[in-house]
Amino acid sequence: VPDLGLDPDGSLVLDFGPRRFVVGFDELLKPYVRDESGKRLKALPKPGVNDDADRAKAATEAFSALKKDARSVTADQIARLEQSMCLRRRWSLEDFRAYFVAHPLLRHLVRRLVWGSYDADGNLLATFRIAEDLTFATVDDETFADESDIALVGLVHPLEFAELIPRWSDVLADYEILQQFAQLGRETYVLADAAR
Repeated sequence: VPDLGLDPDGSLVLDFGPRRFVVGFDELLKPYVRDESGKRLKALPKPGVNDDADRAKAATEAFSALKKDARSVTADQIARLEQSMCLRRRWSLEDFRAYFVAHPLLRHLVRRLVWGSYDADGNLLATFRIAEDLTFATVDDETFADESDIALVGLVHPLEFAELIPRWSDVLADYEILQQFAQLGRETYVLADAAR
């Protein structure tokens, strides 16, 4: 997965000289900008007379390229994650941290989903989300107790943790986190005894 030139913390600073803007991403990996006070802007402002013309031009071009590149990468990554949930794909904790949590772009997606800790036999042991500081947080919004217990990590399918979905929905709502595909709100179907 390309990192799109993002800093290791998943952001990008656009430097106009006297003004700077920080790029963030929404739930669909669409880039947006915030000014130095942290206010989210509708668009990257036009360079002003007090801005450094060369820096502003380079920053504007970089933001345009980032938007284009993010559009081409986003749909594939969202579909890939949803398919991984449905196919019950699992990763080692080391790979999960390296390729998802630490990745400058993917971290914006994985923070919006509920993950599971699985034993070697594929049994769900616990659920967690990736917090803002990239630690693992439980449904009670506490730091995951002991990561050494995690053998495998995977996206939890709603059929695996139906009893926790209302609680997880409340947690994500409290943090105003929108999911990029239906995980918590996914319709599930159970066969009736006659159909079995």
